[in-house]
Amino acid sequence: MIVQEFQSILNKHKSNRPLVAYSALWPFLRNICETPQKISELIIDSLVGNFSTVLMPTFTGGYVDGVCDLNVEKSTTGFISEFFRTNYPIVRTPSAFFSFAAVGQYQEDLLNLKPKDAWGDGSLYHWLEETDAIAITIGVHPTHISYIHRLEWVFNSQIPYRFLKTFSGSLVWKNKNIPIEETLFVRESNAIENDMTILKEYFVRDGMKIYEIEGIPVSIIDINQIKKTCIFLMNNDPLILLKRHKK
Repeated sequence: MIVQEFQSILNKHKSNRPLVAYSALWPFLRNICETPQKISELIIDSLVGNFSTVLMPTFTGGYVDGVCDLNVEKSTTGFISEFFRTNYPIVRTPSAFFSFAAVGQYQEDLLNLKPKDAWGDGSLYHWLEETDAIAITIGVHPTHISYIHRLEWVFNSQIPYRFLKTFSGSLVWKNKNIPIEETLFVRESNAIENDMTILKEYFVRDGMKIYEIEGIPVSIIDINQIKKTCIFLMNNDPLILLKRHKK
């Protein structure tokens, strides 16, 4: 029943545009008597069947002794994304920190992305804007969307809690060992935390669709709407995404 309701939601939003999905498995495990693998398969198949290209974050911890092997490095962004990486004919974008796995029409375009700045122009996050992509959250808070960090980069001259830091190493990717250099926008201190949850009310106001399937939250919003909303808010308060910053 849960999967059928999820499929029904996706049918309302079916599109030839790319979709980037952020997910958590555990809410489904509480409600479906299936294995984690089977649940992941059902979710992913529903996504792939409704959108031209499906992306999931497969972030890693970066370099180990100067090397990041994307052929074997597991995703740190949840069971479903790792199942997607290992069980579907995906391509994985070339990044030692913020790689994405993708299936569908735009695979080759994604392989050509080799940005200097991980959140900057020419990055995957910029590509999501250029292709008018859609973001979906499944079983996680509606603001659990890593694209939002790109707006911190856009406002980098006004963000005092992050700084630009370049990382260099060797990337094992597509059976090749290639040198890579990426500039990240990192936090000044581990004591500094983001709190994106404040954005939910603004996203809903600006068109985010929120559903609930037996207690499991699902949200859908255009990436470019996220951009517009965040730019408006950050123009008024560049520190709005800080956890310690409350109005």
